[in-house]
Amino acid sequence: MLRESVKISLLTVIGTAILAVAMAVTIYYRASHRASPDFLDVASWQLAIWLPWTIFAALAGHLERRFDLSKMHIANWFTVHFGLAILIAGAHAVWFFHISNYVSPYYGLSGTRYGVFAYFFIFWFVIDVFIYWILIVYLQGDRSLRNNVERAQELERVTVALHAAQRTRLSSPSAVQRSQFITVRKRGKQHVIDVTQIDWIEAQDYYAALHLRSGVYLIRKSLRDLMDQLGPDQFIRVHRSTIVNINFIKSLESMTVNFIDGTSRRVSRTGKKELQKHFRRLA
Repeated sequence: MLRESVKISLLTVIGTAILAVAMAVTIYYRASHRASPDFLDVASWQLAIWLPWTIFAALAGHLERRFDLSKMHIANWFTVHFGLAILIAGAHAVWFFHISNYVSPYYGLSGTRYGVFAYFFIFWFVIDVFIYWILIVYLQGDRSLRNNVERAQELERVTVALHAAQRTRLSSPSAVQRSQFITVRKRGKQHVIDVTQIDWIEAQDYYAALHLRSGVYLIRKSLRDLMDQLGPDQFIRVHRSTIVNINFIKSLESMTVNFIDGTSRRVSRTGKKELQKHFRRLA
């Protein structure tokens, strides 16, 4: 976060210097027929005028990082930022009036007020609001980029941990000792299912469908009862209608879990957090 603050401050200082020089050139040549002050005096005056933007930018960056205003409804977001833009423009106007009384090379010249020609007041106000909105767009774009990078890194960490956990479990001698069995009927025959071979389980009305490589088997039990029987060390409930075997997960992408056999199932936000927490613990 400190690095981001330094980057914003550096960009603001550079931008402020460029803006001050541009405004000095504009005013110097626009007023050349009325007065002939030294250009360095005009540039110094403008640099002092725009210096508060280094503080305004740091404040806007802090508010954006602290409160993440982008999560607001669009109408509320626009109202808040419009109000902040007006407040900053007003604060800048007060600063401008005070500084120009002392250092403006045009102070006291006929046709000026507060050391500047009258039409520049609107010009300055528009520039203030414009700078604020550019800054907000930059901050939100930067936040979005950082969030995408963080999500990609988190996904990579979870996937690596997931594969490591699978290798550890499949190579562990105790895995066989922990095996449990479920008896189900299919087409009039009794089948003994090794739970370690279940890829995932799906709720179907009053039944639970056990998905294995050898086929699908129905058992008259709720997912809650099955979770109590299976335990959380190998199976995690990722959705109200889905239980997954962590040993057969290939990857976790956004709100979807992908299995080795190519099947994909949706996960809830709570289920995704449980998967991420589980594999971070095993990493």
